[in-house]
Amino acid sequence: MDLFHFKQFSIEQAGSAMKIGTDGVLLGAWAPCNQARFLLDIGTGSGLIALMAAQRSRATIDALELEEEACRQAEKNFLQSPWADRLNLLQGDFNAFALSAPENQYDVILSNPPFFSNSLKNKEYKKSMARHDDSLTLEALLKNTVRLIHPGGIFCMIYPYEQLEGLILLASQHHWYPSLITQVLTGQNHTPKRALLCLERTKKTCQTEYLSLHGNGTRGLSTEYIELTRPFYRFL
Repeated sequence: MDLFHFKQFSIEQAGSAMKIGTDGVLLGAWAPCNQARFLLDIGTGSGLIALMAAQRSRATIDALELEEEACRQAEKNFLQSPWADRLNLLQGDFNAFALSAPENQYDVILSNPPFFSNSLKNKEYKKSMARHDDSLTLEALLKNTVRLIHPGGIFCMIYPYEQLEGLILLASQHHWYPSLITQVLTGQNHTPKRALLCLERTKKTCQTEYLSLHGNGTRGLSTEYIELTRPFYRFL
């Protein structure tokens, strides 16, 4: 579907390699960004997460994207939204951006990062670049966000649950520590498939929560997932 309508905005995504999916919606609806003042969305794609953050906050939002066609699509989606004056589309490589941008300027950073390392590449280059970490490694992401984040800020991402332990270990090497983890299950008593993480620069007791996607609610969705996404999905 090249045009997706949410309650308060629409996404045209024909030019984006990765279409709207549950991962992006989860991060955009879940991340504690309501009180954000300056927010960065790394790898914005069609602009989904940045737009969800704009709906949930009054933040000035920078949305960074490497792929040229996706940038054009995201910029169009931003301009057609109610929050065009707070959304800034930036094209470029994150590693270069992190070295040139002012230090400590963001109190919230969001990213739905590439998941797949050293795996079979997609024949379509743009989709492969969006899904693999060749252009942005997890270590570079963790290292370079340190320079950009405000000392009391948070870095939120969604990641495969099976890789969570390695992520937390690598994060600690760059002095990022989890303060909140939500384990995402497809259904009750299922093995978690994704982890939503909130990372901070200081160690504290990490709160662990659980979110089941499917249940006995509308369209077979769980009550908690419905409540989380109700402000966005038109069918809820």
